[in-house]
This record gives sequence, structure tokens and C-alpha cells, in this order.
Amino acid sequence: MNTILIIILILISIMVTVVYLAYTIKKFRVPISISDTRYHLKKENKRKALLFSLWTVVAALPLMFAWYSMATGGLETISALLSTTGLLFVGAAPNFKSTEGLADEVHFGGAGVCLVGAMLLVVLWGYLVIPLILFSIAGFIIYLYGKPIFWIEIAGLLAAFVASLLKVL
Repeated sequence: MNTILIIILILISIMVTVVYLAYTIKKFRVPISISDTRYHLKKENKRKALLFSLWTVVAALPLMFAWYSMATGGLETISALLSTTGLLFVGAAPNFKSTEGLADEVHFGGAGVCLVGAMLLVVLWGYLVIPLILFSIAGFIIYLYGKPIFWIEIAGLLAAFVASLLKVL
């Protein structure tokens, strides 16, 4: 795949994520987790709750194609596909507070696969220092303000986005 197209796909994912997070944080303050924004949106309007699932799809699919093209095979390819598929599962099962069915297991499983897969990909690309720095900063923010899940998610997203851009450039 063309380098310019890969950069565009990564930027689409970054922009959609920044817009979604800015909107939800402005409206509801810093949530417990990114997934929790769905419940805040649902309280306001049931249809707005779909924005969370829409964000996961529009953020994950461009990254899936970009990372698949950037991967050199083997574990990189598996990590790229698992991490983006994990985010799709998070959006497909947004009711993580539900005790009915498998929604919570699918959601948490997808989130875990997404984070581990993305961080493994970042490390395989040779950028171990990026998540180390960002998770250290997240730890300090957690110490000061709490909300550990949210800040771990933000650190993971930032690490993945920064490493993606560094790798492609």
C-alpha cells in the first residue's frame, strides 16, 4: 500500500479518536473509561449511545488496513489484526455493565486483546520507549487524579498512534 494512503488512514483514526474524546470529555468530563462514555451518551439520548460503537469502527478499520500493510508478517501481522479486531469487538459489545449474555466478557476480552496486541506491535516495531514513557506519565496522572482505566487507555492509544506515525515516516 502507498505510504501516503497509510498516513491518511492513520490520521483518520487519530482524528476520529480526538474528536470523539474531545466531545465526550467536554460534555461529561473525564470518564472512568472511554467505554463509559457510551453510558453517558445513552443517558442523554439513546441514539447518541451509538456514537461509541461508531467511533470504534471508524477508528479501528483504517488502522487495520494501515497496520496490516505496515506489518512485515508473522507476529506483527497477528498483532495488527488482533488489536484492531479487539477494538471492533469492544464496539460490537458496548454494554460492558450488563450481566445478561456475554456482552461484558466480549467487551473486556476485546479491550484486553486490543491493548496487548497494539502494545506488542509497538514493541515489535522497536518503539518500546514510547509506551514506557506514556504509561509512566499515565501513572503520575493516575496518582494525582485517579481514573486509572481511562488514563491507561489514553496512554495505549497515544503509544499506538505515535509509533504508527514514526514507523511509516
